[in-house]
Amino acid sequence: MKIDIDLRMAARLNKNDGDARAYVLGNGRKTGNEYLYAYDLITAKVLATHTDGKSNAVGTPNYLEFWLIDKERKIVVHHNHPNNASPSISDVMSVSSYSGIDAAFIHDHDGSFYKMQPLQRGNIEKATKAMSKAARIASRSSDFASLSDSEYAWLIGVSRVSALSKAGCIMLTSNVVMSENIEKMTELMTVAAIQSIK
Repeated sequence: MKIDIDLRMAARLNKNDGDARAYVLGNGRKTGNEYLYAYDLITAKVLATHTDGKSNAVGTPNYLEFWLIDKERKIVVHHNHPNNASPSISDVMSVSSYSGIDAAFIHDHDGSFYKMQPLQRGNIEKATKAMSKAARIASRSSDFASLSDSEYAWLIGVSRVSALSKAGCIMLTSNVVMSENIEKMTELMTVAAIQSIK
């Protein structure tokens, strides 16, 4: 499956986000592991640079969690996906559960990125559960039968965050260009998300 990416969007990041992107991608591309970078949006102070040395996960250091649960904070968190995966359920849930997160970025090694900002934290989890059910049903559709398991998982991740955005749960900024399959799946998931939060 070909992924179209608008690489010009990455050039529009502010200095702090550009530094964070350079850190997680630079280190990730060298080692093949996920890295985390967090800073305070108000003070611009870097709060954490971290890796667990794993290619498919990076945890949140305990000292950072203290700030992330403080709803008075405005923390921006960046991490990379060496395997170019779309945002995972745990990526989405972190935006929902940590009241101190102002924005969460995921940077893929192919140049694509996703920025999620919570708008309705209380509805993100409920909508995500409803969308998972819709995706399971859609997986039986002939529209998606030709996709490999990894392509389908990527499609679900992109469609999940796109649908959460259309349902008003998050604000999404991404440089991934919407394909016909993403549009179809996003439409199905958006309906499920909106119905779940009525």
